[in-house]
Amino acid sequence: METCKEQETPTWNRRRNEKRRRIEKLGALANDKIIPADRIIDALQTLIASGDRVVLEGNNQKQADFLARSLVKTDPSRLHDLHMIMPSVGLPEYLDLFERGIARKLDFSFSGPQSLRISQLLEDGALEIGAIHTYIELYSRLFVDLTPNVALVAGYSADRKGNLYTGPSTEDTPAIVEATAFRNGIVIAQVNELVLTGVILSARKLKINGMVIFSAIFKNIVQPFIAWGIALVLGLDPLVTLASVLLISLSAGFFGVVFGNRYGVQSPDAEGALLVSTAGFIVTAPLFIVLTSHLLHGA
Repeated sequence: METCKEQETPTWNRRRNEKRRRIEKLGALANDKIIPADRIIDALQTLIASGDRVVLEGNNQKQADFLARSLVKTDPSRLHDLHMIMPSVGLPEYLDLFERGIARKLDFSFSGPQSLRISQLLEDGALEIGAIHTYIELYSRLFVDLTPNVALVAGYSADRKGNLYTGPSTEDTPAIVEATAFRNGIVIAQVNELVLTGVILSARKLKINGMVIFSAIFKNIVQPFIAWGIALVLGLDPLVTLASVLLISLSAGFFGVVFGNRYGVQSPDAEGALLVSTAGFIVTAPLFIVLTSHLLHGA
């Protein structure tokens, strides 16, 4: 009597489970979705596995240079034989990966100043070329047969939920990120700043001093009373007075801080005043609503 051999149940979520396993393995190396710069090497060794297909963003506008330098510093005994995908091989660090034995295979579109070194690595047997593509072909294959396990990209800023602002030049970031995330790959982005409700949180420590407290009090309390006084002197309609006072009682706007950081002008006092003003608005907003409620009845 023949026995039927049990067929193994196919696993349809293998990549998703592997992604979850690697992220959980990070543990204390990450704070939710944020990895501190001083822990990035250990994080890369945890999130990337030997033999992975890794896409490293590099183009005419921006390079994932910090992530590239960090990847070069990983331990080749733990991380090796990576299949690197690089739209543009623009920095020496990109080829240091092959000299150290961390990477083995390369798919790319443009090499520019690194072309001579690529030929030398080929001659030495330290590098194997998969193919040299046009940019469109390379980005297309990311969705077909070169889907990355991990993407290393560059952005200008991000929030704690992982939303990226790529800056004036988005370039190839969407193609790289979407291709990786679509098949449950891991996306790691280097950014200059963390953005939270309009406050730019960079490596600088937030300082709360006398100027910060004075600015917040003046914005949240003094300015609304000044507006109220001017409205009474001018004899404005009660509804107009009500709207003016409540609008001016809003917390400090963040546009000055955002634009200042965009052009390299940073003010710890302005950032501190914005944060304190926003927190204080939780108290001052109900206060002015109560104080001006009689204006609504008198209209």
